[in-house]
Amino acid sequence: MLNLLERLVADMGLTPGFISHDLSVIRRLCSTTLVLHAGEVVEYADTGTLFAVPRAPCTRELLDAIPRPGIAPG
Repeated sequence: MLNLLERLVADMGLTPGFISHDLSVIRRLCSTTLVLHAGEVVEYADTGTLFAVPRAPCTRELLDAIPRPGIAPG
């Protein structure tokens, strides 16, 4: 499914609006990211910047929740 979405974005120039708690999916599909907490925007940035320098504590929590191969959830 993600491969299809990536192809549609690339081939048709689509701009997806994608909602997910899994930021690894957002990183793969979106060039900019908006993070909400309790219905309020807490962070809006280029996706690469958001991953490199998250400002909001809830963004850090979402990044820390991304499953990592070989690392058990803690």
